[in-house]
This record gives sequence, C-alpha cells and structure tokens, in this order.
Amino acid sequence: MAKIVVDTPTREGLGFQDYADALVKIIVDSGSPFTIGILGEWGVGKTSLMQTMLGKLEDKHEKKVIPIWFNAWRCERERNLAIIPLLQLLVSEIKDKNLKKAFIEILKSLQLKFALPGGAELSAGGLSQNQFGEDLYYAELAAIETSLKETDKKIVVFIDDLDRCAPDKILEVLESTKVFLDIKGFVYVLGLSPEVVVKAIEQKYEDMGINGEDYLEKIVQIPFRIPDWNVTDRGNFIADLVDKKNDKIDKEYKDIIGEYKYIIEEAIERTPRQVKRFINTYICEQEVFQGKGLNKKIHLVLTILKFKWYDFYQNLFNESYRQNLKRIISDKSELTEELKDKDGLFEFINSSKARKTIETIIGMSDTDLSKYRRAGMIIPPKISEPVTFREKFIELLKAGKVSAFNTLRYSKSIEEIDLSWADLSKADLSKADLSKADLRGANLRSGIILIKEQYYQEAKVSAANFEDALISDRGFLEYLRENCAINVPAEVSTKDDFINAMKQRGLDIGDIEHFFDE
Repeated sequence: MAKIVVDTPTREGLGFQDYADALVKIIVDSGSPFTIGILGEWGVGKTSLMQTMLGKLEDKHEKKVIPIWFNAWRCERERNLAIIPLLQLLVSEIKDKNLKKAFIEILKSLQLKFALPGGAELSAGGLSQNQFGEDLYYAELAAIETSLKETDKKIVVFIDDLDRCAPDKILEVLESTKVFLDIKGFVYVLGLSPEVVVKAIEQKYEDMGINGEDYLEKIVQIPFRIPDWNVTDRGNFIADLVDKKNDKIDKEYKDIIGEYKYIIEEAIERTPRQVKRFINTYICEQEVFQGKGLNKKIHLVLTILKFKWYDFYQNLFNESYRQNLKRIISDKSELTEELKDKDGLFEFINSSKARKTIETIIGMSDTDLSKYRRAGMIIPPKISEPVTFREKFIELLKAGKVSAFNTLRYSKSIEEIDLSWADLSKADLSKADLSKADLRGANLRSGIILIKEQYYQEAKVSAANFEDALISDRGFLEYLRENCAINVPAEVSTKDDFINAMKQRGLDIGDIEHFFDE
C-alpha cells in the first residue's frame, strides 16, 4: 500500500529554525503584554513555524513560560464570547493552583454574564470593559496578574488558523483577547493571512469606514511575514521528504522524485502544501493506474506540466500540436516564440533531465498518451480549476450554443482570443466573426461554419484541420488553402447540407435560410 505525504504541519524541513530562535528570544527577553503576528498566505508554513517556536519554548524555557496552543476553530461553535473556549483551555492546562483558580473565577463570571438576559454581545462598536463591570474586570484580572508575577512566568498563547474562521469569529477572537487578557504576563502569537483578516475587519465595520490594516496594526505589535520560499528552501524540503531515514514516502517513489528533485523545485514554487499536493497527486495517479503501463518518468514530467503550465499540458494531447512542436523543438528561436507567454517553460524543456522525456512525449501517439490523459483527470492541479475565457469559448462552440457564443464573442473581440490548437471538432461557428482569430493547429473536423468574406480576413489558420467541415463561403475555402489549412473540403456545402447536419446534432437552425438568401 503506497503512502502519501500527510498535510500536517512539521517542525523540520522548512528552514524555520533561525526564525523560531529569534522570535523565541524576543518572547523570553521582552516585557509584556505584546502580540506577534505570523503572517502569510495559506500553506506557506505558518503553523509549522509556530510549532517550532512552541517546541523551543517547551524544551528550553519551561521555567520562564507557560506555552498554550489554541486552535481558533474551537470558537466556531461557541454561541457566546470567543474568549470562553480559550479560558477553558487555560484552566485545563495551567498547573499552578492560584493561577488556575483566578482563571476559573473569570470564566465563571463570564459564563454567568452570558447566561443572563441582556448579556453582553459583540457589536459594531466592539467590546468594552464596562460591559462586564469594572469591579469584576479589574479584580479578577488583577488576581491573574498577581498569580503570574508569583510564578515568574509568562503565558504564551499561540492562536492558530484564525484566518479560517468566519469573519465574525475572527473579530471576536481579536477583540475579546485584547479586552480580557491584554495584561502583563501575556504574549500572543497569532497565525493569520493578513489579507483575509483585513477583509473580515472591513466587512464587519463597513458602515463605520474602519481601515482593516490600521485596525490590525493596533493589535499586532510584531508582524513577522514568512519570507518567500526560494529554490533552496524547496530543494531542502523535497530532500527531507525523500531522505532514506524518512518513511513518509515509499522507496519506489522516493527514487524517481529524488532523481527529478531539481526540476520539481524549480516548477512547483509556491508553498510547502503545494509541493505535498504535487507529490500526492503523482503517487495517487500511479497507484490508481497500477498495471496500466504508466512510465514513471513520463508521468512525473506530465504531472509537473499539469501543475505549472496547464494549457501547454492540455495541448500535448493534441496530435497536431505535438507534430508542430516536434518540428520546432530543435529551433531555439521558433521554440522561444511558441512558448513566449509561458514563464520558465522553455528552460524546463531544455533542461538536461526533462528534454529527453519531453521529446519522448512529443513522439508518442494519441493511443499511447491516452492512459496518461486519463490518469491526469483523476486529480486536477487545483480543487476548483477556474474556467478561462478561452475554455468557455471552446465549450460554447463545441456545444453549438450559438446565441451564447455570440453574446460572449461580442463581450470580448474574438481577435483577442487564442484558439490555436484547440479541439473544436463538431463546433458550430454559425455566423461567427473570425477576423484576425488565431486558429493555428485547431481541430475543426466536422465543424459547421456559416461565414462571409468580411468575417475571416487575417484569421490565422495554418495547420488547422477542416476535415468534413461544412463551409458556406467559397472564398473562405480558397483562403484556407492559401493559408495552409489542412483537409479543406473540395466544395462549399449547400443550405440543405447545413440544415440536415444541424438537425442531426440537435442545434438551432435559426434563420439559416435567411443567411443563404442574403
């Protein structure tokens, strides 16, 4: 049974030791209270850095700090104040009797307050200490402060996954910790995506015109944004995964991933989570298609292309595109021109490891590649792969949805749309304006094309396949031949040919008779 890489945070392999050492030193040596923000998008390793910090505090500074790990998701089901689950955790984790008693008292008071009619709630104006009674607030927090001073320790609260909470809960956690536990002896370490939290703040206080960034700056005194992952970091992370001492991946996959490590580290560049997802995608597809003859190297290179250069990956399953690529792959200038909009792909194809495998893929038949295409359909490069304008265009054309196609066409000129190498077999191009359209290498077999002269001038049609296509205009046939289209019909089709073909496909014939009578 194959192993996948579990997407749980790790304290190793991300190069966070130096960051953690510096932040831990600040926590231990500085006065309090203050808040550190560990900032970054999802998947960059915020939790891993925080766990590394937690481990160092537990191992080396247990006499100076009481570290507490709190997952903000625990607040999602809390009907009342978000601070209550945190206080419950503090009560369960703290050993000192006096300190525990002080937390129990404030917890009981808050629970009682919310149990009564008219209990305090979060509002657009935020929380205030007065809502809970100054005597209660100061007396019970003073007891916590005194007990902390007696223990000569700080409580360091790590709050993880704050940005995964609903907007209201994000604000509740931030505000309630600031109001109730912003006292000497407390340090907070918040893991969050600032973009998500700022948006939540501005959404909550939209009517008040509060600036989310300014609000967050008042809460977070030390914002630490995890530096961008460079190629060395990625290489070290992959090397750790395939290390002989590491049992996270089976040996058969370690070998091939290790061999192509430097290509993977260049191509899969965003986050540790993306690297794990790439490796798991490859392993899962291999396992599902076990016994189907998937070459591990070919499949790995195709998986890299799927994640990094998805359009190019899709085009590789088009025989005409592969033939064209085979023709130009040895011509540096032509290949550069073909790949000019695909950042880094030229260098990838020409790398010593990938070049030979790419050439093998280009030389394969549709039949040989079909199993790789099926394998690649199991797991998309993204959970929800966005539909591009080009893909929507092709989808409408192939479905013969003429009115929708025309609406979309008029919303953005077709001359801006690159349909080169697109599979448009059986597409309905009734009354389409193809002026300046890029149809190079497109498969238009059995297409239905009602067109007049002014609507195809300057269209790029070299290597486009028009086998069995129905074409209404003789001039367009000549234009196709002159501009190197292939399998161009010998004659234009009649009105009856169009009507019969469209009826067979269940397409709307609309005003086709009027078109021929014009």
